[in-house]
Amino acid sequence: MSCSYPSKLIIMDCHERDMDNGVKETLAEIRTHYWLVNGRQSVKAVIPSCNKCHKQEGLHYSSPPTTVQIPQFRLEIQHPFMSVGVDFLGPLYVKETTSSTVTSKVYTALYTCATTQAVHLELTTSMTTQAVLQS
Repeated sequence: MSCSYPSKLIIMDCHERDMDNGVKETLAEIRTHYWLVNGRQSVKAVIPSCNKCHKQEGLHYSSPPTTVQIPQFRLEIQHPFMSVGVDFLGPLYVKETTSSTVTSKVYTALYTCATTQAVHLELTTSMTTQAVLQS
């Protein structure tokens, strides 16, 4: 899609007046005074030639190095839950019985195995160590 030279000048002028914003903003600025046939395609074709935008964009980031050190416990064969991560969820509000209106506050202890990525959930009455050990 190529547009005429006057259209390019109008697009670049509106793009600069609109502080080098994107296609939508430039097109909105153009449409306050003009109507371009195939306006969106013309703006998309002209904006990449803006030198000021190229300088602001800069270079693309390079990909991170692929030589990441994997922890030793992930490489060795182990029994499940030998290396564990622990987290808590909550509070959750539960009813004692289905006919009861009284709710109590409970928490969920989430145990994640680091080798097999298995998950184990335990319901606890509070976030203290004693409540977790009792459940």
